[in-house]
Amino acid sequence: MTLKVVQRQVEFNPKITAKEIKEKNPQPLQGASVRTIQRLLRDDLHFDHRSFRRKPLVTEVQRKKRINFCKKYLEWDAEKWKNIVE
Repeated sequence: MTLKVVQRQVEFNPKITAKEIKEKNPQPLQGASVRTIQRLLRDDLHFDHRSFRRKPLVTEVQRKKRINFCKKYLEWDAEKWKNIVE
């Protein structure tokens, strides 16, 4: 039962930490330490720790280029785009 509780929490929110899982589920996980929950995630449920890659924000220059591109090709019909896509 404890595995299912932990698995549901991670599937609902993949960024959740082991400490947050323990705090949100005090009743089923009362005897488990944070380290035990980390072990459950890694060994039993095969959820490895991954850091999310940070992406740079869009700069003002890039934003203007995108807007200009959209305005330039706004009037194109499906036939013109068909030549580009294929």
